Amino acid sequence: MMKRVVVLSSTIAMSCCAITALAKEPAFLKNKSFYLQANVGFADEEWQSFQPLSSWSFNEAAHSGVGFGGLLGTSVYKNVSMEVGGEILPTAEYKDQGKQYDISQSLFYVASRLNARYSSTIDLYARLGLAYRHLYNSQKSVGSGGLVGPVFGLGAEYQFSQVLFLGADFTHDPGEFARTKKAELAPNLNLFSLTFTYRFKG
Repeated sequence: MMKRVVVLSSTIAMSCCAITALAKEPAFLKNKSFYLQANVGFADEEWQSFQPLSSWSFNEAAHSGVGFGGLLGTSVYKNVSMEVGGEILPTAEYKDQGKQYDISQSLFYVASRLNARYSSTIDLYARLGLAYRHLYNSQKSVGSGGLVGPVFGLGAEYQFSQVLFLGADFTHDPGEFARTKKAELAPNLNLFSLTFTYRFKG
């Protein structure tokens, strides 16, 4: 777990340095502007290999599904912005001792985002923040719970108009394998999304 976090942190850090070195400050950051973003995409998880309990048998479709969400962001300094966002994640279904249950999930995060303009119409960014992943298990003996951990992201946006941007985003939450409470266990999350952003004029 720790090795995975260190590797991902290093990757994000190197990506941030590379983006900063090769690109200019995005035009929209010259003004202290706010932006709203909506996204929809494919969430890839590892529930089947995760197996919190040996008696839990996850549905074949539990490892993937549609996720959607949104965020509010604002520029704070040069090419740095801050974001608050949330995602509704796919429900994972499983059987325990012949009975069917499901795990509903959502992800909430606060993150800093390093932005850079790659070309006249394309912006690149890297995101690093802290996330809370909430899980609700329909099995009453397990109940609901959550875990706090790092969240990482990379993406690109195409400037469709003066205020509208279309993009692609990758978000990773490393999950948690080592806790004792079953309601606080969750596998890796990789979310690949299409994004639609509206930037308010500063």
